[in-house]
Amino acid sequence: MATAINGGIRQKARALLDNGASLSLVTERLASALQLERHPEELQIRGLSETRRSKHYVNINLGPFHAPTSQDRVIVKCHVVSDLPSLKPPRDTPALFRLPCIRDKQLIADPKLGGPLDLLLGIANCVRCSRGPPDVDIEETTVSTPTIFGWTLGGAIPEKVVRTSICHARAVEDQLEQSLQQIWAQDKTPDDSSSYLSAAEELAIGCFRETCQVLPDGRYQVQLQRREDPPILGLSRPAAKSRFLQNERSLKSKGKLEEFEGVRRSIWN
Repeated sequence: MATAINGGIRQKARALLDNGASLSLVTERLASALQLERHPEELQIRGLSETRRSKHYVNINLGPFHAPTSQDRVIVKCHVVSDLPSLKPPRDTPALFRLPCIRDKQLIADPKLGGPLDLLLGIANCVRCSRGPPDVDIEETTVSTPTIFGWTLGGAIPEKVVRTSICHARAVEDQLEQSLQQIWAQDKTPDDSSSYLSAAEELAIGCFRETCQVLPDGRYQVQLQRREDPPILGLSRPAAKSRFLQNERSLKSKGKLEEFEGVRRSIWN
């Protein structure tokens, strides 16, 4: 949490110190509330999931929220955007404050650890706001850094704090092992000794291999496999007969009826 100042106007603001950002941003709401002078500068801002445009930038005087009259301040250049996302607080906030890198700190910059954002400070302003080396918690890879706003938190902030990293790592390994076993089971190919084809499919493949041949004109010919237990066709004989006679007339008109005479007699009988 910070205090944004412009002359006699003071506004409470929540800032995110983002070491991965090359620019600093401020919401339209905070810039208007402070009545800041705007300087024209067209800019296209690309993020992970969206692209925004900014037409102005402002210079903001920032100081600690816990000590509004402190002379420890920085002036930051921020591009004005319509809004910024909210920070979701960790679920286990009380336990988070018991981590070694946090529990001895007397002043946390934002005790709620989340809420609507007013400012996003890029890498250059993160360095300017820093007031000392960070304190790293080895077990949870959480970092606390002294700044002009108080102690800030960063790194991999866990949703639920566990006692030791060994248990946490072991749980992750077990989940990974289980996921890999599922993938291997799904992608497993059948052994050569056991067939995954049904008996009817085996017969069809055998018939294809035995009867498939290439005709002199380049076409392929293969004998159809007859089923030993043909299903009941139902009341389709009139439609089948009509279709059969239609094909017969078509073959006759093309002069190919004699070529299929044997097949015709076999089917008709």
